[in-house]
Amino acid sequence: MDRELRTDGDYSFFARNKKIQLLGWIFFTLSASSYIASSIRAGDLPGLLGGIFFLGACLVFLYLLLTEN
Repeated sequence: MDRELRTDGDYSFFARNKKIQLLGWIFFTLSASSYIASSIRAGDLPGLLGGIFFLGACLVFLYLLLTEN
């Protein structure tokens, strides 16, 4: 059986889903920050650059999530 996406104004479903997405992106952002801190401590330049790009991508997705209608 296929589940259909409800489009009949079930705002609570979409609001809850957005909160879960926001929480997920916050955890990803914290993870990226920890990765950056670990890379700095270890002197790992490639890891640091990867962490910075990862954090930047997380911030872009957070921005898009928070500014959508």
